[in-house]
Amino acid sequence: MKLNKLTMSKHFIILLTSITLISSLSVLSAEDYFNTFAENKARVVEKRGNSKNYFFLNAINKDKVEIIPANATDQKMEMDASSVDYEIENTKDLVNARRYLAKKDFKSAIKLLRPIAYPYVDFVSLPEKNVRIHAVVAMLLDTILQLNQYEEAYQIFTHIPMEDVSAEFVDHSIETIRGLVLSDKVSEAVEMIGNIPVGSDKKMYIGEIVGATNMLHEKERYDDAIGIYEKLQLYLRGTDYEKEVFLWIAYCKIKLNDAQGSKYYTEKVGNLKIGDREYSLLQLIEALLLLNDKNYMDAIKHSAKAVVYCDRGNNWMPELLYTTALCYGMTTKPPVAIQIADEISLFYPDSVWATKGKELKDKMAIKLK
Repeated sequence: MKLNKLTMSKHFIILLTSITLISSLSVLSAEDYFNTFAENKARVVEKRGNSKNYFFLNAINKDKVEIIPANATDQKMEMDASSVDYEIENTKDLVNARRYLAKKDFKSAIKLLRPIAYPYVDFVSLPEKNVRIHAVVAMLLDTILQLNQYEEAYQIFTHIPMEDVSAEFVDHSIETIRGLVLSDKVSEAVEMIGNIPVGSDKKMYIGEIVGATNMLHEKERYDDAIGIYEKLQLYLRGTDYEKEVFLWIAYCKIKLNDAQGSKYYTEKVGNLKIGDREYSLLQLIEALLLLNDKNYMDAIKHSAKAVVYCDRGNNWMPELLYTTALCYGMTTKPPVAIQIADEISLFYPDSVWATKGKELKDKMAIKLK
């Protein structure tokens, strides 16, 4: 049977519409995953000897949990969360999901985990020793992150009160923040950093918060970074991060052309010894202050000295190298600037400073002609 062009066109449109519909059904948005699967009932089991009683978690009211007996769904009971003993039943789908994870088949695992784990997300603030649901939610998050689905992980964390969760969830939130920053979802990342608990009893998370906030620098979100650093100031005394946070505020201030504000915080830090970890960061800030005044020769003295004593693992090392290259390039030593730019590309190829170093190298090549 021959088809004329009009008929063929109609068939093509129908086919294209079908493909679009199938795609929309098979790939949900990050928010839709929660809306779809969280509607499932959060079933838990209470084991007493050889008997099992099944309940549905229904709501949380401070330190109490509202449950519904599975065999009498018209009844509701409010229990003290610290007095119950519930867990998730090890279903066939959960066993298979673990098998897929053992094989690192994350795509197959996530198909099983979403309907299993999403219903429990709203209940992870319950004490883990009494309501053992947290491992399955953590498994879901880990699998989502293995698949680089950072927006989906973000949506889950909007339902989790971070002050009530274990360090494992904080670790997953940090990984989510990194992914969001790299995906240019910086506002979501800033929101998540602000939700990480900090306080006199949560000082163990300060390092995680500082590391996450540092990632905002490359996105030039200096105001947001300062806001988070300033929030930390109340809890820094006696920690390893007190001087570093003051210096990061000074760094962000100079990036915002507030030289006076920057100097205020470097003065709060006081003198540092060459062996101090923060010494090279202070020298970088001093060099940036001098660069603002186009005082390249004095800037070199600070940055070059800092490079010698800076650990290559410090996250400010790529910018320190770039600043040194820039200073040499603006004086009479473009070949040295090119050499340092090559070093940035070699050791820190994924850094924004490697890109800037390449741009500087191209300018120096033109200058040498």
